[in-house]
Order: sequence, then structure tokens, then C-alpha cells
Amino acid sequence: MAAFLAISTMSSMKAQYFQKMYNINATSNDLAGKGVNDVLTGGNNLYVQTGTSIFTTSTTSVNITAPMVASTDVNGAQIFCAAYPFPLIGNNTVRARGRAIARDPNNGNLIIVGDFTSVPTNSPGVFFFRVTSTGAVVAGSLNYFLHPSNRVIEAAAIKVVPGATTQIVACGRAESSTIAGSFNPWVARWNVNFTAGWFKIYDENVGGVAWNARANDLVETSFSGTTEIGVVGEQINGNNYRGFLMRLFPGNGNLLNYTTYDLGATTDDRLTSITKCNNTSPAPGYIMAGYTNVSGTATTSPKVWAIRTNNTGVTVNWSNRYTYPIVAASCFANGIVERNNVGLGVFEYYISGTTSSGVIGLADAILYKLTPAGNLAGNNVVTIGVTGNTNEFGINIDKSDVGTTTIPGLTIYSQREISPGNSDLYKIKCFFNGKITAPVGCKDSSNVAERIGQVTSTVAFVAPTVTVAPRVQPNPSIVDGNQTIICNTPTVVGGSNARMINTASTYESALVKGELAVNVYPNPLKNFQDLQLAINSPSEQSTSITIINTLGQVVYSATKNLNAGNTNLQLTLPELKEGIYTVSILAGKTSKNVLISITN
Repeated sequence: MAAFLAISTMSSMKAQYFQKMYNINATSNDLAGKGVNDVLTGGNNLYVQTGTSIFTTSTTSVNITAPMVASTDVNGAQIFCAAYPFPLIGNNTVRARGRAIARDPNNGNLIIVGDFTSVPTNSPGVFFFRVTSTGAVVAGSLNYFLHPSNRVIEAAAIKVVPGATTQIVACGRAESSTIAGSFNPWVARWNVNFTAGWFKIYDENVGGVAWNARANDLVETSFSGTTEIGVVGEQINGNNYRGFLMRLFPGNGNLLNYTTYDLGATTDDRLTSITKCNNTSPAPGYIMAGYTNVSGTATTSPKVWAIRTNNTGVTVNWSNRYTYPIVAASCFANGIVERNNVGLGVFEYYISGTTSSGVIGLADAILYKLTPAGNLAGNNVVTIGVTGNTNEFGINIDKSDVGTTTIPGLTIYSQREISPGNSDLYKIKCFFNGKITAPVGCKDSSNVAERIGQVTSTVAFVAPTVTVAPRVQPNPSIVDGNQTIICNTPTVVGGSNARMINTASTYESALVKGELAVNVYPNPLKNFQDLQLAINSPSEQSTSITIINTLGQVVYSATKNLNAGNTNLQLTLPELKEGIYTVSILAGKTSKNVLISITN
């Protein structure tokens, strides 16, 4: 009975179950990235989440788009919440977005990965930098690389791999340099100082497979002593999406095998999260989560999907689609975690996500609990949100059942939109059954008698904690000692299917060379605001302008005539959802892609 903690003795720790918001200031639009639970030296637990803050300072009315980090203790009390505006890159302003975060166990530093666009050259790139556990930027820690063709490149996930030499692995997607609108997964593995490692973009034809794909998550793990990297994402084949698992050799990124998962010719299937499945029945392997819809259109009632495979990904142990109490609701899975429930003697799986047909607000965070066989545990689908006209989005999930200052439970890293264009990071700490307040008769979340019957959670919302002022240059901002360009050497280890990432041509150099040069503004662009294009063309010609969303769907297209020299164009766009879009300009045989952000 020593494993069970009575309610009377844990009352002082109940504050660890909470719902709280964290923001830069009342008017900033803070968009959530991924978060992680961690244990500091001495057993103290730390919850950290990265994201993107869009805000203005008192000295300018121009929006600053910067990565942000929010760190709290186990009770949700804020340690720090700060934005980190980028320094100039080549005298260009940078709009950056934080996507995922990890922690260096050697010194406690937090490692942030994200992507950016430099203005006005519109050169997209991916960055890494570090802050201390108290939020101070580590000098000289900024490392970044640019897309070689000024095309879209985005980050998705980062993980730390402990060992004799600590490594980081990261992934995302990059637009093809040869096929506009086609995307390829990229994966990187370095030491924490970025002095050794590799970076690869996996081209359109890898192992005979035609690609238009994106990597969404990854894990580095071992099976029978052999280490590998598992990467999941979605591959587009015509109008049909398929989930994929790509297994890589960690020494150089070479492909071990690539497997797609298609639930049918009329389904769209996407994988967004992966973790190692340690359950030995039938054998350890991978467990992945995502979403799928039956009708074959991405907008028609997607459902949460989970799949368990063996260690090669070829054998599927089970694959299930999960409904929601509101049958017509659209549900998306964004994170999965495994837990060894020693109280019950079984492995369990927890999926976080979002339903766009909320029963509490307009959209709510959701939590699915699965048995080892992949079934819903007691039909357990938990909805967590705030009443009123709000949107809550479950981004990813982690468990907190280690350390000396925490009690077992789950952390759902989320985003809450309290009004259009005004979102905050939103953290949910709950029991393993999804409840935030202690269930009647439940002694502990690992107790055999834990309750799993609750369908919705309508606990009162906890007001945001006090937030710090945004960090602005020069104190402390990101101090980049050498503005390192990653992969600037002639070769990459194992380079059979690698492409180099190097410095992109600037807008000014394109003019000097007499090439097509494009400037797009304002960026970010508010919905219903006209998009302005300044295009300098070496000759009089027509141009095709296409705007594409992150799903690869064309949302705007037009044909315009260009003068020799500069042409100013004004585009009136349809109503678009908030997010990131690619503006593709094709003139003759020359194409330029520019990344823009739409805000409401």
C-alpha cells in the first residue's frame, strides 16, 4: 500500500492540478508550440513550453514576431514567460516562430527550435538557440540555416538524446528546390554545441517513393541494443493523405526503411506524434497518433487515430479510429504518451488533441485514454475547456510521474484563444483520468480504483499568472556570437540523399544579378487587408501568382503582367484562416516563394 497516497495527505499538493494561461502581455497574440515536463537536479520538476508571440512595443507600432518560452513549477506558478526578438540577419528584420523545446541534461539549458522569415528578403530559415532554466539567453547559442531557394522551411519537433555525448534530433519540412509547392521531410542530429552532426532533406524520390510530405514528430530509441530514429508525418499522393513512419540510422541519417499507412482509398490519414511502445506484449515497437477522415476530404469530420507497430513499422499490431460523443465533431490528435501503470500492471496510452465542435466552448482540448489493445479505456474521452466563446487547442502531452516534487498526472500543453487574434499559452495539469479536481473516492491517480467515467470537465478557469514584460533588444534578446550557418561545408555525412542548405541570395543581390526579385508586405497580414507585392523583373513578362496553405491547397491564384523593372501589385484576397501561407510567384522559368502570416 506504500504506493498509494491518501487524499488527506496530498491536500497541500492539489494545486498541481490546474488550468492556467501564460502570455507576454494583455494584447499580445501568443501562439502555442510544444512543451515538455522535466526533472531538474535535486528532483524538482519543471514544465516548459515554447511558442510564438506577436506583439508591439511602446516605441513602434510594427508587429514583432518572436519565439517565446513559458516555464512553470509543478503548481503552475510562473518561473518566467518571455519573448526573444531576433537580431538582424544580414541587416534584415526577422520574424521568428518557436515550434518545440527540449532540455540539455548537462546544464539545464532549454533548447528551442523554430523557423523564421527575414524581411524584406523573405529568406526562410530554421533556428536553434538556448536559454537557461531562468530564461536568460545563452550567449552565442543562436544557430540558423536558410533555405537555398528562398522557399518554405519549417521546424516541427526536437528531442534530446542523453548519453556519453548528448545529442539533439529535430525534424520539419522543406519545400523542394526543384518542384514548387512540393515538400520534403528534413531531419537533423547534432551535438548540443552544433559542432558535429548532420542535416538532411529527403528528396522527392527516396527508395523509389515519390514524395510530397512533411515530418511532424520524431523519437530516438533503441531495440535490442540497436539505436534508430523514428520519424512520422504525412505524405500526399494526389488528393490522398497517408501517414508514414521513416526509420533512420542515427549515425548519418541514412534511411533504414519507410512505411506508409493508408486506411483506405477514400480516407485522408495523417500522423502527428510518435513515441516508443515499451509494452513487451507482443513486443516493443512504435505507437503513433494522428487523425483520419472517412470521406477523403480534409475538412469533413476527421477522427482521432492511433496505430501500434512492431519495431520495423512493417507489422501493424492494431490501428483504431476513435469517435467523439458528438458524432459529427471534428477531432485532431496532436500528441501521444505511454505510461506504465504499475498499479494496474498494464501499459496505457494517452492522446491529446482538439475538437472543433466543443461541448464547453467553441473548440476544446480533448484527452483520449487507451488500453494496451488500443481500445478506449471505459469509453474515456475527456473534454477540457473554458465556458463561453473561446477556443482551446491541445497541442501535445507529457506525463509527470517522476521527481520528488510532483504527484502523478498529465500535462496537456495547449493554446487558448480568448478572442480572435488574441491567444495565450494554456496549460492543463490533470489526473491520469483527465480530471482536474480530485474524483470522489479516488485515493491517487495510480490507484487501482481510479475513476475513468467522466466525459466532460467544466472546472472553473484559473486566471493567468502575472507575466513579465517582453524581452526586447538589446537586453537580453538573442546574442549570436558568430551567426553560424549550419551545413556550410561542401558535403554532408552519408550524402546520397542529402541536399545542402546554404545562404540564400538576398533581395538586393537578386537586383544586382538582374534576377527576379520579390518583396511582399505587410507581413503578418491581417485578414481582409490587401497584400502588396513589389516585383522587380528583368524583362516585360506575365507572372502567375499562387497562394498555398500548409495543407498544400491553393487558396488564391491570379495572372498579372510585369513591366521591365519594378511593378507594384495589390492583391485582394478572400477570407483566409489564421496561419502560415506560401506566396508563389512564377515568371517564365523563374519562381520565388515567400512565406506570409495571416492574422485575424
